[in-house]
Amino acid sequence: MLSAFVTIMKCKFALCVLVIMAILDANAASKPSATLIVTNAAVYTVDKQQPKAEAVAVIGDRIVAVGSRADIDLWRGPQTKVIDAGGKLLLPGFNDAHVHFIQGGAQLVQVDLVDAATPEEFAKRIAAQGKKTPKGEWILGGRWDETKWPKPELPTKDLVDPVTGEIPMFVERYDGHEALANSVAMKLAGVDAKTPDVPGGVIMRDASGNPTGVFKDAAMTLIYKAIPPMTQEQRVRAARGALKHAASLGVTSVQHMNPEFADVAAYSELAEKGELTTRIYAVPMETDWRDQAKVGIRRAWGSSYLRLGAVKGYADGSLGSRTAYMFEPFTDDPGNRGLLSDEMHPPSAMRDRLMQADAAGLQLRVHAIGDRAISMMLDIFAEVEKALETLRLLAATGIARSGVINLVRANHEQGNQCGDAQRGRAKEDRTLGKILAGQSHQACRQCVAKCVEPIVPPSSTRHRPPANETETDGRYGWRDNPASEAMQKLRCEHEREARHEREYQGGHADHADADRDQTSLPAECVHQRSARCLGEDARKRASVSARPT
Repeated sequence: MLSAFVTIMKCKFALCVLVIMAILDANAASKPSATLIVTNAAVYTVDKQQPKAEAVAVIGDRIVAVGSRADIDLWRGPQTKVIDAGGKLLLPGFNDAHVHFIQGGAQLVQVDLVDAATPEEFAKRIAAQGKKTPKGEWILGGRWDETKWPKPELPTKDLVDPVTGEIPMFVERYDGHEALANSVAMKLAGVDAKTPDVPGGVIMRDASGNPTGVFKDAAMTLIYKAIPPMTQEQRVRAARGALKHAASLGVTSVQHMNPEFADVAAYSELAEKGELTTRIYAVPMETDWRDQAKVGIRRAWGSSYLRLGAVKGYADGSLGSRTAYMFEPFTDDPGNRGLLSDEMHPPSAMRDRLMQADAAGLQLRVHAIGDRAISMMLDIFAEVEKALETLRLLAATGIARSGVINLVRANHEQGNQCGDAQRGRAKEDRTLGKILAGQSHQACRQCVAKCVEPIVPPSSTRHRPPANETETDGRYGWRDNPASEAMQKLRCEHEREARHEREYQGGHADHADADRDQTSLPAECVHQRSARCLGEDARKRASVSARPT
């Protein structure tokens, strides 16, 4: 009897074991395998609850788990691609909130004047570019900065005419708010001493009234109209160059400001071919808001790789080009208070367009640099309660109005300081320190000759005073920006500005791999890193999401 009871108990135990094993097998079978695992990495998650990890699991283009190597190994299946990061840093892909992407891609093969330190070097590089410029084409590009020269004076056509011959030339200053044309370009554009200035723009002239070759802001369109438009093939080629460059720097998403609709068509073509490896939010000019509204496009409309739904406007120019619209004149140019953009002639026209675009469900973004331009835009945005971009100098009546996001582009910040120090500042009580201290200071760069550079020099990631003043001057809010903070801003706050919060929380598998862990480095060391992308699939370019799904 006892023997039979023992036998029954053994059978029941065996049956329970089999049931438990079946349940475990069923659970294991129901759990999908990761398509990609990155392991043995120093993962920086940008999640304060779990700031660091060792491995990441991805299914498709979404992160499904972040944790220890042992935890993530449970996601491994027979078809899972596994990448051993070798202990390198893995962090979220960078978002650049203000680029001109296709133009930047084109500039990668145009004349590069970024670090031309003298007028002689400036002319020498233009001459070299002229020798390889095909007949009928223009010398373009530039991004020059005369404040770096021993004698910081604007270049003129007399500097470049001897080296350009019959080739038309139009090269931009690095801030994009003025450019230099040679005599051939001005002749093709029909510009001479009788050509009047345009609203929102200035033609620089010599003592006799003849154009020197420098055109500021809206006046630049006088020359642009004479430049042959890019072909679709050229746009696609430039976009591919920008995509490759962005990927090499760990930039996985951008907001392309004031693109032409032909640029959007180029992105669409690349997306259709599966070649759009950077997520792009295209933001056309606010003057064209009806083009989006009439077909029902609203904020963030499109796919996860290509979106529309926003418009961009300009209130004024820049400090470096002396076209920022100020309450007070520049200290060394008493007759100059800057310029309102052509879009602000009159300001009520800008207000009406923005109000209608807002009512149509489009995001609003406006470039405003000078304190008077900012004050005017804040008045307009008080009515439409949306985002204001590229704030630089603030009037005493304040930044802290509802619905306004302060996005400072680092190349503006760096250049405006040079303009302040070397070309005459506006009133000191309106500059840098009191404005930027405590504000959200974004480390981003415009997509220009170097396209997109998410890790920027210390003068752009820190609140640095002008060269002729001390670093301890409290007006400049001098403080370190830890590398981890800069990285978080380049992901989180730019994503917030682009209204991608939901995607970020959901965990797109955009990741960047760097050759050393920079999250613990001081800010001045961050820009020295070299970034590359993990994996062969360009769509998994650069990041771990803030938190796993």
